[in-house]
Amino acid sequence: MKRLALTFILCLVSVSLLACGRGSTNMYEGSTTQDVINEVKKKAGGDIKPMSLRIYPDRAEVTMQDPNNPEKAIRYEYREGALTEPRPVTLLGGGKVADNLFNLADVDLAAIPNMAKTAKERLNIAGAEVESMNLSYPMVSMEANAQPKWTIMVKGGDKKGSAVADMKGNITFFNVE
Repeated sequence: MKRLALTFILCLVSVSLLACGRGSTNMYEGSTTQDVINEVKKKAGGDIKPMSLRIYPDRAEVTMQDPNNPEKAIRYEYREGALTEPRPVTLLGGGKVADNLFNLADVDLAAIPNMAKTAKERLNIAGAEVESMNLSYPMVSMEANAQPKWTIMVKGGDKKGSAVADMKGNITFFNVE
């Protein structure tokens, strides 16, 4: 009877933690990132125009055009199961917000789990874990009409590596430091 009561209490605590957003979330698994994007869209009042998506194992950041002031940028953060209120972003340089936006419909968010898995496998770093994934326009590009790219950072032990992918999740470059 005591064992049953203890099991019930442990289950109740686990469910409570998950309901409060305190459960462990892996942003690289399943549809977690897509779910976060849907929350951001809902909070922002519709479609969004992102400048960057930054994904970490336990959190995500969406930097986007402010729907109420198109010349400004805001950032939403998702952590511990909750989405923050938008915060203003200070942009450096002389560019315009509109020149740094990409169409979210061109991004295959369902490819995130496979990109993370493929980067770890192909970089062949012992104990590798994905530290971050960032989608944005490259800071410097020799390509005409450069498109946003995913940069996937991987670390294992004292080795680091990176992979680059297009918006559809096709990895085109690997580098081990």
